[in-house]
Formats: sequence, structure tokens, C-alpha cells
Amino acid sequence: MTYISYRGIVISERVQAVLVSFQFIVLVVMSVIALVRVYSGSAGPQAVHPELSWFSPFGLSAQEFAAGVILCIFIYWGWDSCLAVTEETKDADKTPGRAALISTVILLFTYLIVAVAIQASAGFADTGIGLANEENSDDVLAIVGEPVLGVVMAYVLLLTVAVSAASSTQTTILPTARGALAMVVYGAIPKRFANIHHRYRTPSFATLVMGITSIGFYVVLTVISANALADSIASLGLAVAFYYGITAFSCVWYFRRTLFTSARHFFMRGLLPLLGGIGMAAAFHESAKDMIDPDYGFTSFGPIGGVFVIGVGMLALGVPLMIACAVRLRAFFRGETLNEDTPILVPETGELPAALSE
Repeated sequence: MTYISYRGIVISERVQAVLVSFQFIVLVVMSVIALVRVYSGSAGPQAVHPELSWFSPFGLSAQEFAAGVILCIFIYWGWDSCLAVTEETKDADKTPGRAALISTVILLFTYLIVAVAIQASAGFADTGIGLANEENSDDVLAIVGEPVLGVVMAYVLLLTVAVSAASSTQTTILPTARGALAMVVYGAIPKRFANIHHRYRTPSFATLVMGITSIGFYVVLTVISANALADSIASLGLAVAFYYGITAFSCVWYFRRTLFTSARHFFMRGLLPLLGGIGMAAAFHESAKDMIDPDYGFTSFGPIGGVFVIGVGMLALGVPLMIACAVRLRAFFRGETLNEDTPILVPETGELPAALSE
């Protein structure tokens, strides 16, 4: 996926379209088959009919609700990839925004229908394929797939999971490389990250750095412990909640002088981002409190849970890097290269704009 992202946005888009289409088709077909079997009575004695109460958030504790929010943040992560490639998109003024909205709706529909189908098919018993059976908690799809859908569809379902993992890595590498490109254009990180490949027209250096870093992180944790790798995945929700929250608060601060110039600006630049940021901060806080428990996850470091150490520790590693950049790249941190009056700057040839060349 690093190589595909390096080769260009067109091939990246085509590969992603194939992978995502395969996933959606399999998941929707699986869900329809499962629900038809439930309502026809052929799904087995463990099956239950869906109920409206399944969709109610009431009755949850603050900790349970926060854990659900963090989980949602993690599984929805990647929907915003289309926003990271705005400058490389046809009809860039409208397409990325529409794509973000459509992708969110599609994800919501897919997650809902799959969750309902699995719960209805497997039921909630603590034996057999029931979802309350602790032996099924690590891999529900593998347990439910064959009894509910048959051998062939069960293997196709597992293949879908593998394809999903592959496509998710691309939605990590591609947007972070573009994010690094945007940061260097305004002088927030070293100029090397602005290198554009002369043929593929991609941020080549940033793409390789993000891909190699991801590969290294995965290999190191895999060698250390499979449990450490699992806890690192569980901690990702914290990282995503953190940068979503920071982004929301930054939006309010960045547009602070124009918030009351119109009703649209008040809601879109002020109130809604503020509420989103507060929600992310609350979810981060509640989840971090749970994750600090040594019994949370698979590993622990003395009295502190491994998920908390990995999640907060990775965020903390960014602090010395930020300080180093602040020392060397003072213009950005003094607000001289990025403010409300700054024009949108896009490097075309791998060189920084003249205003930032010094």
C-alpha cells in the first residue's frame, strides 16, 4: 500500500475503489442472507428478531457510553481521507465535501445492518455461537460465519476482513502524507517533506516516511508481543479522538474573529466544532480513565494498563518533536505563515512557495 500510494493518486483511487466495493457488496449480501434466515426461521434456535431497543443509547453508564464513542471513532476512522486529497480531486470545491458526507452515511448504514444481522443471527446466549459466550469475543465473524451463512460465505467473510485491513492501511498512509505536505507548505515541519515526485506527482518523501514508520511500528510490536500489538490497536481510538478534538477546537480559534459575522459562520465555524471538540475531549477522558486500569487489555506496566501507556505514550512522543520544530521553524509557531489572511498554498514542483523559501 505504501508503493501504491507512492505511485500516484489515480492508481490509489482505483485500488481503493475495488477493495471498498468488494467489502460493501459482501457485507450487505451477508446481512441480507442472515436476516432472511432469521425471519424465515431457518437461522437456528439461537436467533432473535431485531428490536428497536437495540438502537437506544439510554441505560448506559458514562464509561460505557465513552467506550462506545471511542470504538465508533476508531471504526469510522478513514472516512475523512477524501478531504486530505482535495487539491487532487476533480471539482475540488464540491466533490471532497460531498464525498465525506456520503461516505459517512454509507458507513453508518453498513455498520448498522451488519450489527443487526449478526446480533439477530447469533443471539445473546452465553453458549454456542451466542454473543454472550466469552469464547466468541475475540472473533465473532469466524464463529458466526459458518453456522449462519455456510462454509463458502464464511470464507468470503474472512477474506473481506483481510481486504478491509489492507485498504485501511492505505487510508492511513495517504492522508498522513498529504497532512505532512500541508504542514511543510506553511513551515510547520522540515522542507524535505515537500518533495514531490517528478513523475508520479505525489509527496514522495512524506509517503515513504509514513509507510516505513507504519511498517516499523507493526514489526517491532509483533516481535515484542502479539498482546502489545493488540493493545496498540485498542489505543488508536484515543489518538484519533485527540486529533479530532484538537482539530475542532482549532477551527473555533482559527475563525474566532468571524464567528458572529453570520448565522452560518456561528454554527459551522463555532458552535458545532466546539460541541464536537468537547465531545471528543469527554470521550478521551473517560476512556483514558478506564484504560489506565492494569486489567484493561492484554498488557500492563506495573499498576498502569498497557493500552493507556501505548496510547498516551505515543501522543507524548510528539511533544519533543513539536518542540524541536518550534525551535527551528519559529515563523509558523509565531503565527506568521498561517493565519486567517494566509492564501492557500500548494507546491507544484516540489519547491516551496517564494514566501516560505527563506
